[in-house]
Amino acid sequence: RFIKLNISHLDFGTVVQACGYFDHRHKDRGFLLKAEGRSPPRHRDHEHPESPKGNLGKEALEKICKELGCIAFTTNTGRLFVRLPEEIEWIHTPDEDLYELSDSQPPWHHVDINYTLPNENIVFESFSYDVEFSNDVSNDVNLYLCLFGGNMNTGHFYGGLQTNVGCPANLGQCQVSPDFGLIFSRWGPCESADVEASPGSFRECATYEGAFASVRRHLHWKKGKYTVILEKVSEDDNGTWVRYRVRVEDGSFVTVGKLLFRGEKPLRLGRWMYSFIEIYGAKKVYVSDVLPIFKMTLSKMKINGTDIEPATSVSYWKESPLYADVYKELGRTDWHIVVHFGAPFFVSEYPVMRLYS
Repeated sequence: RFIKLNISHLDFGTVVQACGYFDHRHKDRGFLLKAEGRSPPRHRDHEHPESPKGNLGKEALEKICKELGCIAFTTNTGRLFVRLPEEIEWIHTPDEDLYELSDSQPPWHHVDINYTLPNENIVFESFSYDVEFSNDVSNDVNLYLCLFGGNMNTGHFYGGLQTNVGCPANLGQCQVSPDFGLIFSRWGPCESADVEASPGSFRECATYEGAFASVRRHLHWKKGKYTVILEKVSEDDNGTWVRYRVRVEDGSFVTVGKLLFRGEKPLRLGRWMYSFIEIYGAKKVYVSDVLPIFKMTLSKMKINGTDIEPATSVSYWKESPLYADVYKELGRTDWHIVVHFGAPFFVSEYPVMRLYS
């Protein structure tokens, strides 16, 4: 049963208005009155202490489930349940004594935050906003905080922060392990000359996710305030060079590098931009107490040095566990977005998809 809601919800000082909730066909399903997604809630109250076991096959999991006194399991992830979550799809196993639950595993695309800029095809000089973390973030999980994305000269780009930025192994550019870092990528034809990596950064020009150019750098981002900055730095016969850098708390700048956006000049920014959160590059099974829990606030968005307050909407994805909660703090009059992440915020009987007013 799908219901459109327009109510006030006091948790986290949130006002609920309009929000999309999508399945894999990108069809807007409106609000759900209860948590009807494909994944059982990931918290320990439902699960056996020895869960998860991984995909051992149905017969092996049935045996383990019975030995441990569990009543349900998930075949593809090996989670073992001591009691059934409410409002979850389930399947009887052949002996009718156990329940098999549907489940999903990473990569998980948790939430999209969509921005509509004031004008179409803005001549691009710079883009920035502030990002503040209220606590440190663990890198036990591959987490991508895409802080900006959109189109310039019809070419798609995005960038932000990751917990485990790795060097492209085939290029032999560095011999360090993946770590906290920054990433900036754009899609389209790529030559090595389209990327300029700053000292300490590394580049990639590849086709495994479609042709793209990317520049990356390690930076242990943690609790504190940062300003992410994209800025036009020069033009040449091939197009426009755009630099990604971050201002850290002491006022200094960490420069990741520059990418060439080929095509017409001046470089123009499309009207729609976005942010998103995802857990990437893993096939592990997670429960809430191993996910990084953090609060992140985005504010002071600027285009070409001018403050803007873009119309903003939020979309949650049905195929991913509902671990992201997006809202506006009541009492603040400036444009801002707050994101809580890492715990099953929507496991109550009547979960609400929150969007700031």
